[in-house]
Amino acid sequence: MKLTGEEGRDLVWGDLDDWTEEPHTRRITGTGRWSYYMEAVFISPDGDYYLLRWTEGATENQEEQPFEYEDPVLIEVELKTIRFDCFVDCATGETVIPYQPAVEE
Repeated sequence: MKLTGEEGRDLVWGDLDDWTEEPHTRRITGTGRWSYYMEAVFISPDGDYYLLRWTEGATENQEEQPFEYEDPVLIEVELKTIRFDCFVDCATGETVIPYQPAVEE
């Protein structure tokens, strides 16, 4: 699904009618010299999930707005429950390392 640059910015900033951002999905996926590479999952008015990626200025001196250099593209995604084992800090409960059993040859 394609959007205009203005629609993409409105979606990122929470101003596109009837669309919502899925909580806890916004994250920085990388950095460049002047930009952050971002992504988040949004819920359409129909209840479908879409992933959106964009860049934005990394400091107050970079006035780069989302979709200034590329058009927004929504990628349809689905929510799946995946079970995995990991090592957890006994004191804090935080994940330390995902567990990957040795593969026998």
